[in-house]
Amino acid sequence: PLHLAIIHEQTAVIKQLIEVIVSIPRQQIINISNNLHPPHLSRLRLQAHADPPFLDRYGNSLLHLALQAGDEEMLRMLLAHLGSAAPYLLHLPNFHGLPPVHLAVKAKNLACLDLLVRKGADVNAVERQGGRTLLHLAVEMENLNMATHLVKKLGADVNSRTFAGNTPLHLAAGLGSPTLTKLLLKA
Repeated sequence: PLHLAIIHEQTAVIKQLIEVIVSIPRQQIINISNNLHPPHLSRLRLQAHADPPFLDRYGNSLLHLALQAGDEEMLRMLLAHLGSAAPYLLHLPNFHGLPPVHLAVKAKNLACLDLLVRKGADVNAVERQGGRTLLHLAVEMENLNMATHLVKKLGADVNSRTFAGNTPLHLAAGLGSPTLTKLLLKA
């Protein structure tokens, strides 16, 4: 019934079912996966004491989902509840090879990125498909603000290389971006 209520987005029914489930001693029902995981229900799952490492059918943890939604409040709540799962989840790529920090950059969310780095995420983490770091991604997106933040505030490695051997400077020059090229040359 819980899975059906989630699929049909019946939030009131979900809340009632969770209240019943939580009242059952030593229940594990809340952690049973159906591989559908709407992000707006993550808060309910945490309130019902579900395991934070839960993954959806795309390999997204609750962290990935909060970042994809650009939900800084949810991210703060998740980071406060992760406990011993934090190091694992901060570095866990989804099935597209993207660790949570890459999703913060893709969402152009400096506040979420800073939260993740403060909690121990690696500013030089690489995604699994091409070996791009956060700085590579920011340059590809031609996001000067994000690239500057990564270099000057977070100390990202400007000489990191993708699996193909490209540095962020190679990408900036290839894009014909004089501003990004100047930033990376100076760094």
